[in-house]
Amino acid sequence: MGGCCEKRSNTEVTKIETKKAPAVQGGIISTEVPKLLEFVNNPDHDMIALNLSKDMFKPFLANLAKLMGIIKDKTGQILVPVALQSSPLNPNTEMVVILRKLSKYMNDFLLLGQNIGQDVNLIAQRFVLKQFQFLTKDEEFRATHLNNDLMSFYNKEGLILIGGIQEKNLSGSFLFLYFKYDKPEQESVNYQYLLEPEIISSPTSESLSRVLQKATIKDQVLRCVITLQNNPLEAILVLQQEPLEDDPKVYEINDFNRQDLTDLLMSLVSNPAGQITSQKAGNNSTSNGTKLTPGDRSIKEQIMWGVSEHLNMLDESLRNEVQALIMNQNFEQSFIISVN
Repeated sequence: MGGCCEKRSNTEVTKIETKKAPAVQGGIISTEVPKLLEFVNNPDHDMIALNLSKDMFKPFLANLAKLMGIIKDKTGQILVPVALQSSPLNPNTEMVVILRKLSKYMNDFLLLGQNIGQDVNLIAQRFVLKQFQFLTKDEEFRATHLNNDLMSFYNKEGLILIGGIQEKNLSGSFLFLYFKYDKPEQESVNYQYLLEPEIISSPTSESLSRVLQKATIKDQVLRCVITLQNNPLEAILVLQQEPLEDDPKVYEINDFNRQDLTDLLMSLVSNPAGQITSQKAGNNSTSNGTKLTPGDRSIKEQIMWGVSEHLNMLDESLRNEVQALIMNQNFEQSFIISVN
């Protein structure tokens, strides 16, 4: 996979100021980096969930190489974005980006028949942002429209969908994240990029399981899930033709089932600033006050730390790989899709 020298499409470049400590812009500030590094340094952690303002996604992606470089320098690990979702903290204006260690996320890349290397600058340049907008509310037409656009980006530019988020204010406009792949003249017989979007209204564990079971029968695998924060919530499951000779996938639907996360989210609703209750990093004791001291975690940080720990726990205990998230306005109606 190449394309390393092409400019990233539809992204805004934000300058990164480097002083004594790294000051990474784009939603990840220098005071948060040590906490991120602390989490990544744990050998039991293969992924981390970051909460960003949707407005900061473009600058975040523009600064991805810098962030990846800091993580690699301090931990020896390369983390890449593997999933996107609107955030349960505020689905309208915030989003979650899941970063996973590259060593644990090589299946797709290896199926493409190329090694993406270890250069974080070249790797970061492969992540491309594109805008997409639905032109109608008709479900069948939306699925066809989405599929046509996704296949067009793949055929013309070699862009493979990673995920997408609905832009704020519940618009019909989305930001889609792609991985740039240099298509060979002749496609690999081991990889088939044939997609089929399936739209589910008010998704439940049962409805998700039915769609994924049907997909398995049709030799399809889950590519990603894109949610529409409408009323009711809609989930678009983007299904891909299963690579030839691949073993059938078995999917498992889990919820968060964490009372601590539910309690923290309720605290955040009553305290939108997210700073009245804080927790010392590495300490279970809590402190009260409107000002956070260095090493404290805000309520938002505590929630995302808990989400990250939960995802890693599922990844390890189930021996399955977390494939996608479906985030609602509460954790009771949010889901984690894992695959064997």
